[in-house]
Amino acid sequence: RRPYFLSATRVERGGRQYLIGTGIDRSDIDAARADIEGLNVALEERVERLMALRDIDRAIIGSLDIGLTLGVLLEQVTGSLHVPAARILLFDDVEQVLRYGASLGLPGGGSRSLRVALGQGASGTVARDRRRVVVTGREATAAVVGAQGEEGGFEAYVGVPLVAKGRLAGVLEVFHDRPLPE
Repeated sequence: RRPYFLSATRVERGGRQYLIGTGIDRSDIDAARADIEGLNVALEERVERLMALRDIDRAIIGSLDIGLTLGVLLEQVTGSLHVPAARILLFDDVEQVLRYGASLGLPGGGSRSLRVALGQGASGTVARDRRRVVVTGREATAAVVGAQGEEGGFEAYVGVPLVAKGRLAGVLEVFHDRPLPE
């Protein structure tokens, strides 16, 4: 079976009536429409990312308050990734530790007194090695979150280093309430 556009008309010639019709295979048109729909979805995602970057840029330009800027960043991260919680730990170059920067969606406010040494736990490993760390499973994630003084029912943790001009600035931690897709 193939989809077709059909068009027909009656024509009279020499006193006799005829039916003349055309049929056009719609397969290519349907495939093109599907491609256009896919491109529209991708374009909408890019526009959302640009809007998020614009909001972050406005927060950076409009305020000297790092807490406000990090809060806007976390709102954009959790909204874009559809996750319930995230936290930013900032690197203290003098003491060589990660300190609480901001959090969103974590119980207890994300432990404002949190200090993590390089190499300690998941976030310390992210900072020391400057690479992403993923922890999956409720028990394993609870151990990571619990080791940092948090409670929660998260299924996965992803930590990524925040690096600016080659220097470690901190760690972005994202907490998922569902298992990560394979």
